[in-house]
Amino acid sequence: DYVTALASLHTAVTELEALEAEIMRVQQAKADYDTALASLQPRLIEASTSEYQTLTELQAPLIPLQDAMEAAALLHDYETAMLKLRELETAVDAFLTARETLDAARLAYEAKLGTLAGRLAAASVSEMGSTSELQQNIITAEDAMTAAAQAELFDDALTLAGDVETALVAYEAVIEDRDLYQARLAAMSEDLMEASVSQAKWTYLEPIQSAMATLQTEMETAATAEDFATALVKISALETKLAEFFAAIEAKRVQYEAERSPLEPRLTHLNACNYPLAAQKTAVTTAFTDVDATVTEEDWDGALNGVASAEAALDNFDTAHDAHDATLRSQITAELPALRTAANDPGNGELSSAATLRQNIAALD
Repeated sequence: DYVTALASLHTAVTELEALEAEIMRVQQAKADYDTALASLQPRLIEASTSEYQTLTELQAPLIPLQDAMEAAALLHDYETAMLKLRELETAVDAFLTARETLDAARLAYEAKLGTLAGRLAAASVSEMGSTSELQQNIITAEDAMTAAAQAELFDDALTLAGDVETALVAYEAVIEDRDLYQARLAAMSEDLMEASVSQAKWTYLEPIQSAMATLQTEMETAATAEDFATALVKISALETKLAEFFAAIEAKRVQYEAERSPLEPRLTHLNACNYPLAAQKTAVTTAFTDVDATVTEEDWDGALNGVASAEAALDNFDTAHDAHDATLRSQITAELPALRTAANDPGNGELSSAATLRQNIAALD
């Protein structure tokens, strides 16, 4: 029955063509699946591990989706396998994106923490009672920051690191004030000790010394209470007073030299004078000896007073000198006629008067 046979053949051919088409479709689906799986595989491996507990929820769907995908592929249901692969790909991308975001936040937090580590270590040492509250503020802020980091809330931890730094700055400001106070105190201590001594030669400086003593007491009281901000204010005022103290001494020295200098030529003249003015010369010499003794002691106020006395002694000497000089000149004037007579008539007996005149002339200063 060729007609029937031919019909059966046509049916068989049609079924074979359909089977071939189905095989090609399945092969193409498998090829598409294999390509997509190969592209996803590196990311899938990367997403298979995580150090973050907060990503557990995002990571949880990955294994069930992968199992469903592979099960469909084993049954050659590549369309279903491809659908599961796309779901898996979306889940993998969401997980990796979240992990990258968390990594970036963690690195930023750790970088900030690295800048604080040394300061935190330094602040952990208890140096002063007054800083205990400030140190507790640091501990509280650090605990909150650490708790946020342990909870993998790195953005929050980074924000809280700013609170830690603020607390550190407050603490470090006190330590910085203390160190600055101690350094400035050490720098001025030698001068302060010298200026604090009460000496007779510094009577005129007593008001400054009194003010300095008050400031020093206030400064030390503040430092003892660990109020170094106030101590620094007081030490600044004390430094000003100390500079005023030594400036006053220097001003006295300069004044002494200015008043002593004009007397030197007069003293030189006195030393060269041969007039019989021993008492006046002794008074001047004694006065200048006393001046030089006060200068040796750097008693410039005493030296100024001594210069005044020395000048008065010089004035007395000059008065006596001028009086003696006037007497000699008067005698010379009175004896000039005798000198002329002796010169004209050597035998007239006036030679002795002439000799006296010559002596008086020679004695003139």
